[in-house]
Amino acid sequence: METTTKKHLNLMESSVIREGERLAGLTLSIPIKSEHTASTEALILVFCEGLRAGAGKLSREQFLDAESMLGAHIGVSGDSKFIHITLQSLDTTLTKSLTLLELMLVSPTFAEKEIKRIKELLTNALTLSKEDAKARAYEGFVNTHTKPTDSRYVFPIDELSRTIQKVTAKSLKSFHKILWNSEWIYTSGGSAPSTKKIASCIKKLRGDNVSKVKVSPVSVPFIEREKGSLQLLDIPHKQNIEFSIGNTLPLTRTDTDYPAFIFGMSVLALYGGFSGRLMSTVREKEGLTYSIYGQAEKITKTEQGFWRIATFFAPKDAVKGITATLREIKLIREKGITENELTRFKAIMNTRSSLVNDSLIKKVREVQGLRENDISDAEYKEFKAKLQKMTVTEVQTALRKYLNLETIVISGAGPIQSVKKELEAFKV
Repeated sequence: METTTKKHLNLMESSVIREGERLAGLTLSIPIKSEHTASTEALILVFCEGLRAGAGKLSREQFLDAESMLGAHIGVSGDSKFIHITLQSLDTTLTKSLTLLELMLVSPTFAEKEIKRIKELLTNALTLSKEDAKARAYEGFVNTHTKPTDSRYVFPIDELSRTIQKVTAKSLKSFHKILWNSEWIYTSGGSAPSTKKIASCIKKLRGDNVSKVKVSPVSVPFIEREKGSLQLLDIPHKQNIEFSIGNTLPLTRTDTDYPAFIFGMSVLALYGGFSGRLMSTVREKEGLTYSIYGQAEKITKTEQGFWRIATFFAPKDAVKGITATLREIKLIREKGITENELTRFKAIMNTRSSLVNDSLIKKVREVQGLRENDISDAEYKEFKAKLQKMTVTEVQTALRKYLNLETIVISGAGPIQSVKKELEAFKV
C-alpha cells in the first residue's frame, strides 16, 4: 500500500492506495474548537445522532434506506476533540455513496421531531450507561486526575442528561456552521480511482472555507496529589468489579523517553493475546481474572497523558487481584525487562505493524490517527525504528522514571459492598 499526504490551507488530506482494491473507505475528522463543558459534550452527542437523521429532502428513514440500497455505511461519532465521519463503500457504488455523504454534510435537516427522538434515545442510553462498570471505573480514574476544563474529563451522567434537554435546532445549526468553517483532516483508502473520487468530493465540499479562528492546543494541568487514591462505585447487579489502575504520565510523544516507556508498557500489559506479563501471571498462573491489559493513553505532541491497567476481578478475588497487579507493576519498575522479552516484543510489535499494513481499513484508521495528532509518516517510521533499536537499559530507565506508584489511583466499579471494607483498608 502506498500512502501520500498533502497539506492545504484548510485541509489535510491523506490517501492509502492499493491497486485492485474493491473496497473504498474514508475517515474525516473535524476539530472541535469549543471549550470543554457539559453543554458542548451534550451538543456533540445530539449532533452526531442528528447528522444522520435526515438531510436535504430525505427523511431519516429515506436516508437510511438510500444508504442500505448502496450497500454503504456512513458513520458519525464524536469525542471531546473531533467529530469523526466515516464512509465505507464498494468502488461500484462509491460515486452515489459520496453524493449521499455530501448531502448529509451540506444539508442536515435537524428536524424538531428528530431532535425530540434523539434526546429520548440519548437519555435512555445514558441511564443504561450507569450500569457500565468498565466505563464508570474509567470515569473515576480519569476524573481523579483532571479538572472539568480538561478535554479528558468525563462529565457526570445526570448532568449530561439534563444538559441534553437544552440542545436546540438553532444550536445544532450554529455548531454545524462552525465545523463547516474549521480545517478538516481526512484519509481515504482504496484503489487510485476511488481515492481520486473521494479527494474530488472533499475538495468540492471545502471550497474556499477557511477557519477564521486558529485555536492552539491547550494543555490543562493535572490535579496534583500527594498520595494514592482509591475510588469505589457500587453497581450491585454486576458479577465482577471492573478496575482502572494507573497514574499520570509526564511524557509527550516528542519526549526522548516516550518510545522506551511504550515498549516497557507493552511487555507489562500488551493489549490482545497473552504476551504481557500481567496476562501470563495474574490470569494464567494465578487465575484471578480473564482479562488484564494496559497502555499509555491520551498522549499527544503537546499533552501529557496516563498509563493505565484495565481489568476485572470477582469480589472474592478483588484484593488478591489488586495485590498481584501491583506486585507485577513494582517488579517491572524495579527490575526492568529481560533480554528475552526485549527480543520477543520487538518481533511482536513488528508483526502487529505488518498486520495493519495488510488491512486497508486498519491502515486508513492508523494514518488518520497520526494526522489527527500531527504526526507525519516520517516521524512514525522513526518511532517504530526506535522500538526495534531499543535496549534493556533504556526501557528500565524509562519505567523507573515514569511508572509512578507513590500516587497511584485505583478506581473500581461493580458489586463492591461485600468487600468494601477490605478494599478501603487496602494500602494504596
